[in-house]
Amino acid sequence: MAYVKIPKDLTKVKNRFMFGLTRRQIVFFLCGAAVALPLFFIIKESAGVMPASLTMILALLPFFLFAMYERNGMYLENIIYAVIRQERLRPKKRKYVPSCIYGKEKRKHDGKNREKI
Repeated sequence: MAYVKIPKDLTKVKNRFMFGLTRRQIVFFLCGAAVALPLFFIIKESAGVMPASLTMILALLPFFLFAMYERNGMYLENIIYAVIRQERLRPKKRKYVPSCIYGKEKRKHDGKNREKI
């Protein structure tokens, strides 16, 4: 009898598009190839094959990281945005403002507003 493993958490299941890669990964790899291949051929003519191949690898590295890196369901651009938002956009020190409903009532009925008996 055939046995098929079905994961319990279906949110982690991803649709494979081509060659076992997702659409996102294919798009990023194609963008990386569009940047790195012309760069390789331009540098190969002037500097040689070895520096051109190293430059191509360095040009492909960001695209590879953006395509493949995922942690806790967040992709690399989401992680970078969260870090920037936490470190730069939001204040480091938060001002404490109590939200006590009794504090407002106490201020209304302080000694000045009381009637003398």
